[in-house]
Amino acid sequence: MSKEEFLDELRIALQGEVSQNEISENLEYYDRYIASEIRKGRSIESVMEELGNPRLIARTIIDTHSNVKTSNSDTYYSQDKYTEDNSTGGFQAEYGNNGWDVRFGKFKLNTWYGKLLGVLFVIMCLVVLGLILNLLFPFILMGLAIWFLVVLLNKR
Repeated sequence: MSKEEFLDELRIALQGEVSQNEISENLEYYDRYIASEIRKGRSIESVMEELGNPRLIARTIIDTHSNVKTSNSDTYYSQDKYTEDNSTGGFQAEYGNNGWDVRFGKFKLNTWYGKLLGVLFVIMCLVVLGLILNLLFPFILMGLAIWFLVVLLNKR
C-alpha cells in the first residue's frame, strides 16, 4: 500500500465521524510520520506494515475522540494531551489534563527528585568551576605579575 492510498483510506474512514479539523490533523500527523520514517531509511512497505490497517486506526481515533460535547449545535473536542513529537529522544515536554510532564529520556524532571537532581547538578557544576579556578589561580596571578613587571619596565 502506498502512502497516498493509506491516507485516502484513513480520510474516507474518518469522514462523517469526526470534524474536518480532526481529519486534517490526523492526516498531517500520519503524513509527517511516514515521511520521517522513510527519511530514517525505512522502506515504505515496513512503515505501512507497522501502521497496519488505516480503518483500524480510524476506529481508534473515533473511539478516543468520543468524548464530544454538543451545545447549541457547536461541537467541542477534548484532547487528552498535547505532545511535541521528538523522535530523537532526549528532552520531551507534554501538556495534558494533569499539567506538564517534562522528561529527559525516561526521567521525569518535574518531580521532587527531578528538581533535587537539577539542584545537585548546578551545585556540582559550581564546585567543578571553583576547583578549576582554584587550580588556575596561581598561574593567573603569576601571569598578571609578569604582565605588570613588563609594563613597568617598558615605561622606564
